[in-house]
Formats: sequence, C-alpha cells, structure tokens
Amino acid sequence: MADKFKERADLRTEGLKNLLLDFERQRDKILDEIAFRKGQAELLEVLIRDTYNRILDINKEEQTKASQEKEDFAQASKGVKTPKRTRSKRTGKK
Repeated sequence: MADKFKERADLRTEGLKNLLLDFERQRDKILDEIAFRKGQAELLEVLIRDTYNRILDINKEEQTKASQEKEDFAQASKGVKTPKRTRSKRTGKK
C-alpha cells in the first residue's frame, strides 16, 4: 500500500516538474520576444530621430534659400544689379 502512495506521489511530482519546465520554457520564449521587440523599438527610435533631424535641416535650407531670394529681389528692385552669367563668344573662322 505504501508503494502505491509512493508511486502516486512520484507521478504527481514528475507531472509538476514537467509543468514547471513548460512554464519556464514559455517564460523564456516570451522574454526572448520582448528583447527582440525592444531592439526593434530602439531601431525605430533612431529612424524617427534621424528623419526628424533631416526634416529640420531641409526646412532650414528652404528658409535660407527663401530669405536669399527675398534679399536678391529687394536688391534688384532697388536697382542694384546682381552679377549675371555671361556667355563666352565663339571665335573661329567661318
């Protein structure tokens, strides 16, 4: 009779050990997925920051270009001539 109880206890213990191992595997899998997602999130943060900085740079360049054009227009309307491109004359025999 004692052997039967021991066998049942061993079976329950073995079942609980297997259940515990399964839980540990699931936990490890979830932790791996979390680490992977965290890495993805960090990469996206870098992409977002770089894209934002590029947008700011482009806007700054556009503002600089617009202010330069305004200045050129103001000088032209005052009669100040801005240097123009000159074409080189052809030389040669006809």
